Amino acid sequence: MLTAAIGAFLHDPLTQGHWIWDPDVVNQVLVWFDLQARLWHRGEWPLWDPYLWMGQPLFGQVQPGAAYPLNWLLFASPLDGGHLRDAAPKAYFLAIHWMTAASGYVLLRGVGRSRTAAAMGGCVWSVTGLVGTTAWPQWLNGAVWAPLVIHHLLRAARPDGLARAAAAGAMAGIGWLAGHHQIPLLTMFAGVGLIAGEAWRGRRVRAAASVAIFASMAFAVGAAQILPAIEYGWESVRWVGLERPVSAAGRVPYEAHRKLSLPPSSIAGFVLPEPQRVVDPFCGVVVMSMAAVGLATRWRSWRLRTVTALGGVALLYALGGYTPLQRTR
Repeated sequence: MLTAAIGAFLHDPLTQGHWIWDPDVVNQVLVWFDLQARLWHRGEWPLWDPYLWMGQPLFGQVQPGAAYPLNWLLFASPLDGGHLRDAAPKAYFLAIHWMTAASGYVLLRGVGRSRTAAAMGGCVWSVTGLVGTTAWPQWLNGAVWAPLVIHHLLRAARPDGLARAAAAGAMAGIGWLAGHHQIPLLTMFAGVGLIAGEAWRGRRVRAAASVAIFASMAFAVGAAQILPAIEYGWESVRWVGLERPVSAAGRVPYEAHRKLSLPPSSIAGFVLPEPQRVVDPFCGVVVMSMAAVGLATRWRSWRLRTVTALGGVALLYALGGYTPLQRTR
């Protein structure tokens, strides 16, 4: 069911190549991947890109995903004339979305939903909102692991809770290897928030141990990507959409964040398709109606209440400068 549904939703992007029309994907991401594939087939570990911006380290940039195992399968695929075959990135894109749907399925099955409901929920997570409308694979790869982190942390109160925290940390660490820091970072915040809920119920010592194990495991698994990124970051400047770049020791002006905040008018975009300035949260009338029915009929479930609260906090965070919770200086 997952395979058929994901294939149907992605038919046009895969057959018509819509997902690679984004200039960043064409001019940057596929260039990274093609270079790494050539290096792999020459028996070399992809450490340095001599072609972009006078040369840059692939691990230090993070986004090329040189440390991510799924990318290794892409790089090891047969080449055509010394370059990636046209079908390889398409199969890779399909695999990312299938894995994202499957991780959503695991989360929903873990909270007691039926196989059909879990499959539908997994597909919704994979083909709508940020995941469904983002072309950059380095972002999507991080989204694969977020439901699995939540899946394990919702069981942190069980006798095997510390082992669950370690498993969640491992999943978060793989997310750090995936290619972009934003979704893994927000996943870490969400994970700590879920553990904080356990402390609120009175299990403070256990919660502190869970946070330590979760963070330590995430760092241990993701260190191959995190440490080079830290080293590279201190030697770099970054353009953040403003007139001048910012150094690692500098402070990103709030204006750069405010411009990327989700406008309140976009909340209607969860239900009604409309042009979006930042991201497209569209899920549709059917999906949002089913979500409302699920909330109404299963509200007694503490897991549902916890995840709903997490979603509310995430929405406030996304609104950014449009809320009184964030103030400029």
